[in-house]
Amino acid sequence: MMERDLGDILDRASIASLKAERIRADESIKEWNAFQHEVKALNGKYSRWDVDQWLKHLRMINGAIWKLESELKSGKEVLPNGIWLDDPANQEALAKIGRCTILIREFNGIRVGFKNIINKITESGFEDVKHDHLSE
Repeated sequence: MMERDLGDILDRASIASLKAERIRADESIKEWNAFQHEVKALNGKYSRWDVDQWLKHLRMINGAIWKLESELKSGKEVLPNGIWLDDPANQEALAKIGRCTILIREFNGIRVGFKNIINKITESGFEDVKHDHLSE
């Protein structure tokens, strides 16, 4: 079985943490608990670095993405004319949706770059290369 690189594990752990905190579903809490055990083990394996600090930063990045995605979803619901996107009445709401979309892309680029830095520093896994992807 292939192991995941440290950057990916911490990224997934940060998302699990956000889900446990915000969704509070039993399954989300179980997932976060499992990741906490994994992160504790990773702290020992990578004791030269502050793994918890990297997790904290990925959690902040993913939290910002989560918030923007929430705004994006609410923007879709407030279109004055949800049937005809070209309706001038939709212009302001569509501009907000566009801004959120671009910010999500930018934060995803930061997220991927940060994971790559973690992997390079720790010589863990591979570089996550995006080509023709919105996070570029």
